[in-house]
Amino acid sequence: MNPVFSIIDIGTNSVLMLIARISKTGQLTELIQCSETTRLGRNIQRTGMMDIRGLQDTVHTLIRYRDLADQHHAQKIRTVGTQVFRLARNGTVVSQRIQKKTGLSVRVLSETEEAENSYVGAVSNKPVENALVIDIGGGSTELAEGNRSVIRHTLSVPAGAVTLTDCFLKKDPPDPYSCKKLQDAFIDQISENWKHRLLQNRNLICVGGTVTTLASIHLHLKTYDSARVDGLCLQYSDIQHLLDRFCACALKERKQILFLNPARADIIMAGTLILLSLMNLAGAESITVSDRGLRHGIALKMIGAWP
Repeated sequence: MNPVFSIIDIGTNSVLMLIARISKTGQLTELIQCSETTRLGRNIQRTGMMDIRGLQDTVHTLIRYRDLADQHHAQKIRTVGTQVFRLARNGTVVSQRIQKKTGLSVRVLSETEEAENSYVGAVSNKPVENALVIDIGGGSTELAEGNRSVIRHTLSVPAGAVTLTDCFLKKDPPDPYSCKKLQDAFIDQISENWKHRLLQNRNLICVGGTVTTLASIHLHLKTYDSARVDGLCLQYSDIQHLLDRFCACALKERKQILFLNPARADIIMAGTLILLSLMNLAGAESITVSDRGLRHGIALKMIGAWP
């Protein structure tokens, strides 16, 4: 019997879990995927600290995830932290509290590790020769460029859907001026070298809650369907249309649009603005949605399935 692994990703906005069976040849069979919005990085740009209520929700979620992993007889449970742990002054204290309450040890990924693992997961089931993978998170946005066997360059932009919402989108719904300020601030953090790389590689594969949410709305899904979301091509015009819908209504109405995950309704605009900014820099007319990302990449690397 092939081993079962559980990968838990504690992010700025959400806590995600993948439980998968992985063959010696690198074939990954998903048994369960979970996502819970805990908003651990709420107001972190202002306070420099992880949110107390978010921490309580995160601990409760991790206990549930640990029990699910045990029920599926996972041989290994690997728990990682991303930008929220790199940014917060109380990151070490939070990691210690999580271990005490749940028994799970949090390994904080470096910026490069986060980008590389997202790349591996995103391209693992797609027939691509060259690609640029974009992972829009709550606290940061990772870019990685490479081919089927080599990751050539990575970049972590310390700005994501949660942090940019907290900084720029104060009104509900947001005004056009605030949206432009958000995009300008995000673009200012991208070097000229990376702007050139975006222009040179327009095969954009995007991962993360923002893009899978956009895909779900575009497909009018009543329940989330990873088989339909993964590999979907979204046109620039489709994404712009959805952004216009979001910006035309207040939070209560946006929650109805995002009925599959209403907890994302307040940050979906910032995530979409990030995506459109990167597409503008690349001159890209479309992106490919990936339902696989960081957790899948970690799982494949654990068994040496990445070259």
